[in-house]
Amino acid sequence: MNWLLNFIEHKSYFPQVQNAEREQQKAAVLRIFLGIIILIRFTEITYSLNIYYDSGTYKWASVYIITLIISFTIGFFSPITTFLLLCSLHWFDILAGTFNLGTVVLIFTLLLLILINQGYYYSVDNLILKGNSFLSKSLKSVYNLIGNPSKSDITKVYIFGFILYASISFGALLYHVSDTYWLGGITIKSLLTSSYLSKHYQFFRWLELSSPILFGIFSIAAGIFQSIFQFLMLPLVFLKHGKKFVVLWGLSFVIMSLLFINLSYLPHVELVFWLLVFFPVRSASEKHSMIHFSNYRKTPLKRFYTLYSLILILFIFLCFPILGNRVCGSRVFKDSRLSNFPKYFKNGIVKIGLSIPDVFNKVDLSMGNHWMLLYRMNNNQQWELVPITAIDGSRINYLGCDILHFTNHNTDFLYFGSTLLYRRSILEVDNLTQFHEDKNQYGRNHIEQVITYDYKYNKFKSSHLYKVQICSSKSSEATLFESNAERHHTELIYTKLWTFDGHILAEKIND
Repeated sequence: MNWLLNFIEHKSYFPQVQNAEREQQKAAVLRIFLGIIILIRFTEITYSLNIYYDSGTYKWASVYIITLIISFTIGFFSPITTFLLLCSLHWFDILAGTFNLGTVVLIFTLLLLILINQGYYYSVDNLILKGNSFLSKSLKSVYNLIGNPSKSDITKVYIFGFILYASISFGALLYHVSDTYWLGGITIKSLLTSSYLSKHYQFFRWLELSSPILFGIFSIAAGIFQSIFQFLMLPLVFLKHGKKFVVLWGLSFVIMSLLFINLSYLPHVELVFWLLVFFPVRSASEKHSMIHFSNYRKTPLKRFYTLYSLILILFIFLCFPILGNRVCGSRVFKDSRLSNFPKYFKNGIVKIGLSIPDVFNKVDLSMGNHWMLLYRMNNNQQWELVPITAIDGSRINYLGCDILHFTNHNTDFLYFGSTLLYRRSILEVDNLTQFHEDKNQYGRNHIEQVITYDYKYNKFKSSHLYKVQICSSKSSEATLFESNAERHHTELIYTKLWTFDGHILAEKIND
């Protein structure tokens, strides 16, 4: 890994850091923006957890993670709080049931911020370090653990982050090459016209009807360029125009995701990551800070890179599609005491951000084909739609506002922890009644989850009547150069009434 970082730095067109101090200042600004993004996201989740659960575990976990995020954002003991936050993200997201690809990229980004030691700028640490107290001396010793990086050191850190991102992107492509939607060129078309996955699905449905051939060509082209991007990301930086393609296509993809695709906070975090790695500050005169830290600790960092390279190699051999199945099924693991190692390894590496995203596949795109509508009876004996999913299957903001346009029902607790799991699980269901009424089935558990959440949020005291309706369509089944509005036609396939008093969910005979 050390050799590879040096080789890419000196032989490729990867953007070079020109001024170490300015670059750390840029990173500090991005730290603040990133902190605001994740503070909003995790505040939404902790708010939901404290509505839904009565357990003190979730309350203490909420206080812990929000405290870390605030400390990270304002730069209070930045090296320590950033490290603790990095180590806590996977744990908290698993606890809340909200883990997703956004957290994977966030872990990468936090790791880079730690390695370039940027916390001194625009932070509370800056004020502390200017003093001469025991606290300031202790804090300075913390910063000296990494030391002051040179512009070359920061460049290597960025290259390291890029290698990690390129690795999981290549792994994602290996899933794409076996997906019928991706090979058929309809992935983008199906994605953008999905009411569940697309922010502006109505516009793209109109575009499909108006110019089906043009839309089909766009779907194919976007799929091809994304495949090139994921497959050749690392080699392309050795070519002048190849580097430009990687930077611009990656930035364009992030912005397109931010504007048009419902991915919660993933594109927001990716935007910060891309700006951090690929847009170094232009050269300017050095203005040395008042605090002088020790020289960059290159020997421990080299050992860290070496260790991570070994982990990355194991990750590739054990987790990459096709390759991983062959290695894990070999006699080395299958017929030895090492048989459980691949499973434990795969579970462990996700905590450090190494996870192959299997997204935008047929299953994901089919999530717009089934959805649940939830109604509650109001005091006027009229049905009110609970603001989670709209009649056409699109997402509704439960609280009526969406500050950063996450389009996640206002909380990933209702998105990744609820509607996404439901829409995936119903795809393989044959018996709708059993799926939604058997206590051992996920459909029944999902109904209880969303009704309980709505009941507790509204602080109801008496028993309330709810109505569940399941709708279906063939929305994902796009054809490449043809328009077919009929596939978006909604069919009501199941209805059931339920009563809930805050403790027991009971079936009610349908009227």
